[in-house]
Amino acid sequence: MEGHGEVDGRPFYFRARWEEWSLSITAPGTEPLDMHFGMRDGWIHEERWPGGSCAAGYMTMEEVQQCMERAVALFRSGHPGNRPE
Repeated sequence: MEGHGEVDGRPFYFRARWEEWSLSITAPGTEPLDMHFGMRDGWIHEERWPGGSCAAGYMTMEEVQQCMERAVALFRSGHPGNRPE
C-alpha cells in the first residue's frame, strides 16, 4: 500500500508493507520517499502493524486513513517523529 500527496503544502509519502507503516513529510521541492533511503531533511513517523508478516500491506482504506490522520496530527503538534535507524 502506497500513497503520496500534500500535507500543509508539503509533499508526503505513505507506505504500509510487511509489519509496519510510515508517513514521511518533506519540504516543498524534495522527495519524501528519499527519507527511506537516508535523506535526513524531513519528518518521518513509523509504527509496527499487528497481524504478523505482510499484514500492513492488507490494511483497509479506513485503516490507512486512521494511520495517516494519527501521523499528521503528530507532525502538526511538533512531535519530532521517530526516524528508523
